[in-house]
Amino acid sequence: MAKKPNQKWQGFHPSGRDPEPYSYGTASQRKLDTCHPDIKLLFNHLIQYYNITILEGWRNEETQNELYQQGRSQIKWPDGKHNHLDRDGKPESRAVDASIWHPEEPHIHWEDPRSQLYFAGIVLGAGTALGIPIRCGCDWNENLNVTDNWIDAWHFELKR
Repeated sequence: MAKKPNQKWQGFHPSGRDPEPYSYGTASQRKLDTCHPDIKLLFNHLIQYYNITILEGWRNEETQNELYQQGRSQIKWPDGKHNHLDRDGKPESRAVDASIWHPEEPHIHWEDPRSQLYFAGIVLGAGTALGIPIRCGCDWNENLNVTDNWIDAWHFELKR
């Protein structure tokens, strides 16, 4: 479970952001609903300030193994954090793939990982502020060097 959030972050609003909170679309909300409560807490906090799309939450065996075969995942079922089930056998992904939803097309800047790395910093900072230990696929070994491993800057996972 998440630690108690740092009180100085209560009411924090990033400068230059619209004070009206964003909300998830139906597909994004459905995907986020398959995630661990701490991931939901983090991304429900972030959606207040940033227009975010949830690309993927929980993955079934077929999807996970297909992504592995395509080289888009380095882990087979059931070893990925996207594949976690809760005690009752219900999906509870300990990972989420997410991105900023840009108003112009293409809405997801797949060809510009710099914007995604910027977003990754926002997610990691919010996780720290909320007491949620999370890491990003842009720095798997957490040595602050994003060029020394396989980069999946759209992937965020609980450290535990």
